[in-house]
Amino acid sequence: IDYSLENVLKINFKTINFFLHYKKEQVKEYIRNNLKKFHSNFYYEKKPLGTIGGLSQLKMNDDTDIFILINADVVCSIDFERLIDFHKSNKSDFTIVTSQKEIQLKYGLLKNLNLNIDSIYEKPSLSFNINTGIYLFNPNLLKLIKKNQVMDAVSFIKLLKQNKKKIISYPIYENWFDLGTPEDLKQFKNFQKNL
Repeated sequence: IDYSLENVLKINFKTINFFLHYKKEQVKEYIRNNLKKFHSNFYYEKKPLGTIGGLSQLKMNDDTDIFILINADVVCSIDFERLIDFHKSNKSDFTIVTSQKEIQLKYGLLKNLNLNIDSIYEKPSLSFNINTGIYLFNPNLLKLIKKNQVMDAVSFIKLLKQNKKKIISYPIYENWFDLGTPEDLKQFKNFQKNL
């Protein structure tokens, strides 16, 4: 929690919403004891509803300008003020924070034309734009989310495209870590030691 919120807490947001399922009471108690200067709302999911599904519990307030949604296992040194400016200046409905990653294949890569080999590359590095698990969106999109329905980010983005919403990418070059596995957490801790 500390890693995930370290950079978020630098922004002057009125409210931080937490969507909890696993160890919900333990997480809530920790947040209440350690983030006293922030107003926090807690929403419980009886079953995991995915990245987007839990948002159906939110109410649209007239003073809500924008939502930032961050997966709980993500740590990033992103400048959120710049991200917000980018979202607003591009008149985006939904902004996906992306990062370029390279993957070194441990196999030779073939390009086939039917049964014929067109080309071969020995253990190439492939570059991809990946979804970082950080999103900005306008509050009017909440009405598209059905109550207590499981929905992941990919399904929601497809729904937004069907509804002709403007979806853009915000590429980052800052450090970004997904702490979804013990191995990921170990890599992150090694990175911190080397700072």
